[in-house]
Amino acid sequence: MDNPSQPKNNSGHTASYEQLDAPEAQSVDQPEDSETKIDRFDDPAYSAFDPANVSVSRISGSIFNAFLSCGAIAGTLFLYFYLGMVWQFFSLVLGAFALLLVLWWFAIFWPAIDHRHRGWRLSDVGLELHSGVWFRSEQAVPWARVQHADVSQGPIQRAYGIGTLTVHTAGTMNSSISLEGMNYEKAIELRDKIIRQRKSGDVV
Repeated sequence: MDNPSQPKNNSGHTASYEQLDAPEAQSVDQPEDSETKIDRFDDPAYSAFDPANVSVSRISGSIFNAFLSCGAIAGTLFLYFYLGMVWQFFSLVLGAFALLLVLWWFAIFWPAIDHRHRGWRLSDVGLELHSGVWFRSEQAVPWARVQHADVSQGPIQRAYGIGTLTVHTAGTMNSSISLEGMNYEKAIELRDKIIRQRKSGDVV
């Protein structure tokens, strides 16, 4: 029989990390805003990353592709004007155009697809991250392995108010896990909660 004094999550299961007070766990682990929920996973406890990360990924990918496009154009012109490689020039143009077309598609459309297939949550196991469109990846960081956590921001992320939470763990395999694309304030709050969980010593 369940203990009525123990907190329960949305799925009806008893939460086993009582040191995280209920109001904080509700606001960080399971946001009430339905738009922040991720529909990729059956478990409603998983939270999606900030939608602004889609724009950040598109901008970053576009900048990379712009430099790559300039390099491809410069290379093909060099072959044509300085080496006189006419047939090689046209073959290279076609190949470069096809490659750049694929890269630009990934830069513009892939971030939104990837965003719908990523989620995170805090559980009795620890911090869990699910990701992957074609190949699914499930990562879990037990509380006992957490060493420290930090939040970082790039210049484009700063403009959109998001950041990357990195949790460093003990051991040589999977020594860190990065949650890229979180709302910056939420990342700070989650970092502090993980640190408090670690310092409390009440690991599961």
